[in-house]
Amino acid sequence: MKRKLPFSPHLVPIAAGLVILVLLAAALLPSDARKAAKTVEEFYELEQEAKFASSWELFHSSMQEHFPRDSYISDRPHVFQNHFDVEDYEFTMSSLKK
Repeated sequence: MKRKLPFSPHLVPIAAGLVILVLLAAALLPSDARKAAKTVEEFYELEQEAKFASSWELFHSSMQEHFPRDSYISDRPHVFQNHFDVEDYEFTMSSLKK
C-alpha cells in the first residue's frame, strides 16, 4: 500500500528555490553593519579630501543640528589643519555589537 505524502511533490523544488533565493539575498544585500562601515569610510575619505560640505551631509540629523552646516564647513579645516597642523590621519573600526 502506497502512502500519500502530506504535500505535493511539486512543492519541493519550489521550496528549495525559495530557500536558495533567500540565502542569496542575505549574502548579496548589504547588512546594516556593512552600510555603517561604508558610511564611516566615506565620511573620513571626504574629510581627508577637505570636502567638508559632503562629509557633513553624512551626519545623522541630530549631529547636523549640533553642528550647523556653515559652522562645520568653516570650523573643521580651521581647527584641524590650522590649529593642529594635521594633514592626514588614520582610523580603525572594531566590529559592531549592536
